[in-house]
Amino acid sequence: MPHRSHRWALVAALPVVFGMGCSLLPLQVQTSGFGEPEPVQVPAENRAAARAAEAEREDAAEDTRVEESQADEAERVAAEAAAQEVEGKAQAKSARYVAAAVFASGRCKFSNCLKDGWTTSTPEGEIDVRCSFGDCMKDGWEARFPDGTTARTRCSFSNCMKDGWETSFSDGTTARTRCSFSDCMKNGWDTDLPGGDTARTRCSFSDCSKDGWSTDLPGGRQVQCRCNFQKCFVDGATCN
Repeated sequence: MPHRSHRWALVAALPVVFGMGCSLLPLQVQTSGFGEPEPVQVPAENRAAARAAEAEREDAAEDTRVEESQADEAERVAAEAAAQEVEGKAQAKSARYVAAAVFASGRCKFSNCLKDGWTTSTPEGEIDVRCSFGDCMKDGWEARFPDGTTARTRCSFSNCMKDGWETSFSDGTTARTRCSFSDCMKNGWDTDLPGGDTARTRCSFSDCSKDGWSTDLPGGRQVQCRCNFQKCFVDGATCN
């Protein structure tokens, strides 16, 4: 009889144990009927806030792109302006060298470059060239630039038309001119300018004193001079 009472006591306790065990099982998740969790409903104000935040991020990104594009454009424009400034200064300096060192590279004064000199127009203004002692071919000439500085030319061995000449500029550079075959009036001359450029002059019909000459300048420009009445030394020359 004692054993039977124990068995009944155990049977009576089982519902209590199982009932307690059921409380330890996880709660079931409500599904949509297809085994997938139902989507969580986000409140409308939260969705609006999310859209506003996304729009703000897109606006910020667009502002950054615009700023970068503007910065690139400004940098490009500045680089182009700097390059143009450098090019302009180089051209102005070349014009100075040509006007001062190349004989009759502009308009003859009083139609006589050999005696009175010439003038040359540049982006900086007029460059005025005067023959020293009224004889460019023997004593050389002096060029005065718009800023007041000067360049002096001296004939080699007092004979520019045979031995050439040398021009000294205020910046310490020099230009040297060589008569072709030691006869400038027949064969022309070459002028080596500072910076490596060369201006080449050739006599028309091998007689500069009678038929004039043409000078090919750096950059492709050309100056042509014609003797007035075929007497450059007497009546001067007209240059375009």
